[in-house]
Amino acid sequence: MVKRIFAVVVAMLIMAGYGIAADQEKGTAEDAKALVKKAVAYMKEVGKEKALVEFNDPKGKFIEKDLYVWATGLDGTNLSHPFTPALIGKNMMELKDADGKPFVKERIDIVKAKGSGTIQYRWTNPQTKKVEKKEAYFEAVPGTDLFINCGYYM
Repeated sequence: MVKRIFAVVVAMLIMAGYGIAADQEKGTAEDAKALVKKAVAYMKEVGKEKALVEFNDPKGKFIEKDLYVWATGLDGTNLSHPFTPALIGKNMMELKDADGKPFVKERIDIVKAKGSGTIQYRWTNPQTKKVEKKEAYFEAVPGTDLFINCGYYM
């Protein structure tokens, strides 16, 4: 019960803090992958601390169309979020989607096994307020204990 309440609270925080206008152009799978790769390269160039500051900037260089990146530790801790700073430092390992899929844990398993990948899950779209199919591309940052994510609604 506590996990379900936590998931609902997290979803509400994400929806409340989502600062992208509803009429913006939608990002694609290719856009999401390109933004993650740009973020990984940036972190390699400037370091973890400076990159996380930039990832948290709601007007920063890692916001494109309706897409944004966020960083997750391999332990499930959320390390950045440009629109919902209350999620930073929260462990999301047990978070499940609308169908009960433990999508954060699955991402971590894929990152540990392959270094990058994609996953589909169902999440409330803050623009439509409906549960929709979402896909995220994610990639480990070499030499760190984290990976970068970017999701888009299908």
